[in-house]
Amino acid sequence: MNKLITITSTSKLQSLFWSFCIGLICLSASVVSEAQSFKTATEYNDFIVAKQHKIINTNIEYISKLVHADDFETIENHRKEVIKKLEQTIAEMQALPPYKKNTAFRDETTKAFEVYLAAFSQEFATVNLNKMDSEESFENMEALFKAQDAAEAKLSTAGLKVEKAQSNFAKKNNMRLELSENSAAKDMLLFNELNTYNRSVFLQQFKVSKANHAFFTAVNKKNTNTMDKERKQLTNACTDALSNLKTIKPFKNEDDSYQKSGEELVNYYLQLSQKDFKDMVQIIQNKDQLTQQDMDRYNEIIQSFNKESQRLLKQFNQTSEDLLKKYIPKIDGRV
Repeated sequence: MNKLITITSTSKLQSLFWSFCIGLICLSASVVSEAQSFKTATEYNDFIVAKQHKIINTNIEYISKLVHADDFETIENHRKEVIKKLEQTIAEMQALPPYKKNTAFRDETTKAFEVYLAAFSQEFATVNLNKMDSEESFENMEALFKAQDAAEAKLSTAGLKVEKAQSNFAKKNNMRLELSENSAAKDMLLFNELNTYNRSVFLQQFKVSKANHAFFTAVNKKNTNTMDKERKQLTNACTDALSNLKTIKPFKNEDDSYQKSGEELVNYYLQLSQKDFKDMVQIIQNKDQLTQQDMDRYNEIIQSFNKESQRLLKQFNQTSEDLLKKYIPKIDGRV
């Protein structure tokens, strides 16, 4: 008889987990002076804007590492670098003199940077800790998302106050702010919406991935007592995930490509759990009386699974990347 084919790709979640920097507001409004006399006010505004740009770029670099790096020390070292840059920028802002005795714009921006500092010192430290074991369970992944939500909400609130302070500064100095279509406020709202959408879809796929991993762990151990139990758990996880995915509204009420890709992947696992995986369990349970037909059937299931699951997973990841490129504007050459 032929040997059973080894399962090559079932024990580790390989879906891209990306998260975005929510609420880091870039004060990108261009200033148009009504007369030459407002030049100093413009320069004062632009100085503060330049500081904010540097902070935004620093945070974008950090978030990129947080999403893609798995090494805790690497992420922690970068977080500490962000903290140092924030402390330096805060000191520079505190040394900035008021403009015509008006301190509101300067002070509100400084307070925002202090909120950023607190977030990176506390909330993002919690995020890093949660990230270490986020893939261990569905509950851990939820905890990671909640920690990220808390950090990002803090940044978002502070950023909105800065934007309001800039607007007040412009009014008091007879300046007109021209907000482009890719203004800071619109970018912030877009980041929030896309991040919420992405997490809601990913979390459902993650739930199914963990159930599938539990099933194959039992299969690889030839644990006949738990194999069928885990198979049924996978069926339940798929049914629940599909139900939840169907309740998610398309992003911007126009793009459902990511969730549709997720539904296709989850539905594939549902069909497997109801037919092919059920056959696998029966074959292993009757291992003492295997026929050549049983062996061929088992190998056929594994070959098909290794090929199709990777195709659908690659498609799911690519759809996520395409969604990011479509809706998130580039900032200083970075996405």
